[in-house]
Amino acid sequence: MKLEHILIPTDFSDSSQLALDYSTALREKFPVKITLLHVVEPFFGYGVELVPSLDVEATRLRSAESHLNLNAKMKKLEGSRQT
Repeated sequence: MKLEHILIPTDFSDSSQLALDYSTALREKFPVKITLLHVVEPFFGYGVELVPSLDVEATRLRSAESHLNLNAKMKKLEGSRQT
């Protein structure tokens, strides 16, 4: 079996950080590509009390992007791409 690509789903918990640490250690022995994945579910507000100008989803996306970029930078991974 040839190891080429490692997909690391992350929720920014300690457990997912350990998975990232382990995969970057593997990268020192094998020339693998590492992809970090974090899924942000769409935010659905309920009721009229939600302020329409409050862009909760955009804030959550920016926060996730910031965390992913920080993890990538700390582990010297190539740049991030959000889709």
